[in-house]
Order: sequence, then C-alpha cells, then structure tokens
Amino acid sequence: LSVEEKLSENDSGPRKYEWEAYRRNHLINLDENGEVYQIRYNHNTRIPLEVSYDKIQDLLTAYRRFAQLLQDPDYNAEFLLTPGQVLVVDNWRVLHGRTGIWSPLLKRSLLGAYLEEETFRCRRRILLGEKTGMSNLWLMGCSDRALEILADRYV
Repeated sequence: LSVEEKLSENDSGPRKYEWEAYRRNHLINLDENGEVYQIRYNHNTRIPLEVSYDKIQDLLTAYRRFAQLLQDPDYNAEFLLTPGQVLVVDNWRVLHGRTGIWSPLLKRSLLGAYLEEETFRCRRRILLGEKTGMSNLWLMGCSDRALEILADRYV
C-alpha cells in the first residue's frame, strides 16, 4: 500500500452537536526514518477516493489486502473485559474494535474518552516526578527514561 496516497475521510456528530470534519490523510504515516508511527484506518468514515484513475486499481487492491490482514487471527488479540475494567488504547499504535454481543441477556455499556498525547505525556511526567520524591528543580529537563529510572529507584 503506497504511503504516498492520501485518503479522504469524513466524520460528523449527532444532530444535537453539529460538527463535521473532513480530512485527507495518509493511511500509513512514516517517521523520518521510514518507520511506521501511525495508521489511520476507519472504514466507517472513508468517503469516495480522490485518486487518479491510473492509480485507483492498485490502491483498491492494496486497501483490500490491508483490510484482510486486519481480520487475520495472527494479527488479532481478543479478550473479554469484566465490569469495572478499563482499556486504554493509543490510537496511533493499536487498531481496535469490538465484537458483537453474543447473548440477549448481556448488556454492554461503553464510555469513550479522548486524551491528547501531549496531555498524557505531561501528566505522566508529573506523576513520575512525584514518585521520585525529588524537587522539580532537579527533574526539569530530564528525559522520560531518566524519570522512569529515578521513579523506580527512589520508591
């Protein structure tokens, strides 16, 4: 699948909260070293492709193959959450979904929340800093890895 082609997607909210987002993004995003750092795959928000005629067949073939790989048991993990369990997923690192409910006696309630990566990283650094028991003056500018080591060492 070419990482050069951008695919269009459209998403909107319920009528009570009018909003609409239109984006053109790469399905697979690479970092400066050519390593995959993000996959943007949501079949439900995909809209008609804006791809030149000479590229469409190759793109569709690759897209179908990618979708098949997502269904391959070798690339899937399935588990059952029990009431009260929380699942935290980094949308840039893990594709996720859910299966159907297999019994009419079961009830499922899902609550989704989104957190910006920068907010998560900042809060994590604060918690690691607190765990060290050291003053922020000593911790300012430490790498995340250094904070992890200090947090483990001083508790």
